[in-house]
Amino acid sequence: MSDTSKSFRAFGPLMFALAAAAGVALGACREDDGDESDASLRVRSACQEYCARAVECDDDRDEQKCHDNCVDAMTDCQVDEQDAALDQLDVCARESCDDFFKCSVKVGAQCIFGID
Repeated sequence: MSDTSKSFRAFGPLMFALAAAAGVALGACREDDGDESDASLRVRSACQEYCARAVECDDDRDEQKCHDNCVDAMTDCQVDEQDAALDQLDVCARESCDDFFKCSVKVGAQCIFGID
């Protein structure tokens, strides 16, 4: 077997690996177009319940804007903290209005820093 043939066999898989890595990098760096399709059903559901409660507690709040901001925040949440933050969001949706906004601060702390 010639050296050229060996080089091509090594070069082919290397190019495939580089193309795959480039595809992943480009996908990760795509611009967010505001589409919720990347948000899981759990994120959308938790945000819907949370924002419905937020509007009950503060009727000046825009429910759609709250929902959009919530989905953005939860999808940007630290991956290892997202489940706990969503659990906390569910808890907040059941809180009394007196405790609702204090609870909301805990969601952000859980999402960003992992603080309960």
